[in-house]
Amino acid sequence: MQHRQRRSKFFDPQILSGPAWDILLDLAVAGLKGEMVPTSSACASTQVPLSTALRHVNQLVEAGLVRRELDPGDRRRTLLQLEPHALELMSRYLASSWDGVDPKST
Repeated sequence: MQHRQRRSKFFDPQILSGPAWDILLDLAVAGLKGEMVPTSSACASTQVPLSTALRHVNQLVEAGLVRRELDPGDRRRTLLQLEPHALELMSRYLASSWDGVDPKST
């Protein structure tokens, strides 16, 4: 519950239900590596039906948190990445979460 409350300080809780949060985490990890994620991979990370995951991707794009681009190597695919401000927010959220972790409990 503390993580959910802390998360709401950085992101609109209406947007970030389970699958959307999973997508943001997946894209944050990739973003910190300077990578983009195929839409199909981001959807698979949610472990919900594809149509549900795609709906969450669309909501994140509409909210301005995620950017969708055609894959230059295979124009049949789309790639996702966090918008720069969203990557910054995710980095700050994750750092704040880490600061709150008791090393003895991990």
